[in-house]
Amino acid sequence: MFTQKLFGVVLFAALILAGCRERVQDEFPDFNSVPVVNCFLVADSLIKVHVSLAGQMDTLPLALVDNATVTCTINDSAVSKLNSVGNGNYAGDTRIRAGNVCRVNVSVPGFPEMAATDTIPHEVQLTSIRHINEAGVNEEGYPFPAIVISFPVDPGRIQYFQVILNVNSYKEVWWPANFRDFSDTVLLAEGLPIAVFSTARIKTSNYTLKLDYSPNSYSGSNGVIQPDLHPFVVEFKAISYSYYQYLRQLYLYETGRFPDFGFGSYHTYPLYSNITNGMGIVAGYSTFRSETITPQSNRP
Repeated sequence: MFTQKLFGVVLFAALILAGCRERVQDEFPDFNSVPVVNCFLVADSLIKVHVSLAGQMDTLPLALVDNATVTCTINDSAVSKLNSVGNGNYAGDTRIRAGNVCRVNVSVPGFPEMAATDTIPHEVQLTSIRHINEAGVNEEGYPFPAIVISFPVDPGRIQYFQVILNVNSYKEVWWPANFRDFSDTVLLAEGLPIAVFSTARIKTSNYTLKLDYSPNSYSGSNGVIQPDLHPFVVEFKAISYSYYQYLRQLYLYETGRFPDFGFGSYHTYPLYSNITNGMGIVAGYSTFRSETITPQSNRP
C-alpha cells in the first residue's frame, strides 16, 4: 500500500514539473517615462492628437499630458496649432484632405521635440460588391457566407488597404464580422489573419477579393440550418504604409499580450512607431463606405 501511495505522489510531482517550462518574469528593469503621440489622420476630418507618457507595466492610470505644444504642418506651408481639450487630447480647426502631407510636431516640457510625417491616401472606390449566402461549410457542417469585392489597382505603385465588414444584426446594433481563414493568395502571402494587405503581388489593374465570414447566428427548419443574414456595409480603407505596418504589428502585439497558453509559447512584440524622439504613431487613411446592402435570403 505504501509503495502504491509513493508511486502516486511521484507520478503527480512528475506531471506538475513537466507542465512547468520556465519561470515567469515578474521583475523588470527601471523604465524611464517616454512621451507617446497617437494621431490618425482621416481624410475630410479635423486633426486630433493624443499625448501621454509611457511608464512601467504597473503604472496606472495612464499619465496624460495636457501642457504640450502641438502643431500640424500641411504640405510644408499651412501650420495649424492644436489646442488642449483635456485628457491628453488636442484638437484643431483645420480639416485635412486626401493627398495632404501632414507633419505633426509635439513638444512636452522636459523632453526633446517629437515629430512624424505621413500622407493621407486618396479614396479607392469598390467597383462591385457581391454577397454569397453559402460560400462553404464550417467544422460543424453549417454553411457560412462571404462577400466578393472588386477594386482598381494602380500598377505603378504599391497601395495598402484594410477591409472591414460591419453587420447590422439588430436595430441600431452594428458589429464587425469576423473573417474566416483566408483562401485568397494575396491575403495568404501577408501571413496574418487580418484583412490588411498591400498590392505588391497584384499584377492586374483590377482585383477581386473573396472574404468568408462567420455569421452571428444560425436558424432553420426541417433539419436545414442556414446562417442568419443581415444588412451590411463594407468599409474599404486606403491606408498609408505607416498605418499598414501599425495594424500588422498591433495584431502581433495583442497576440503576445493575450497568448493561447495551450498552444505555442509566449512572445512579446513591440508596437510599430514612426515618432522621432518618442513612441506612438502618426498615420493616415481614407475610407470608402458602401451603401447598406441587404442579402437576399435563400429561404422559401
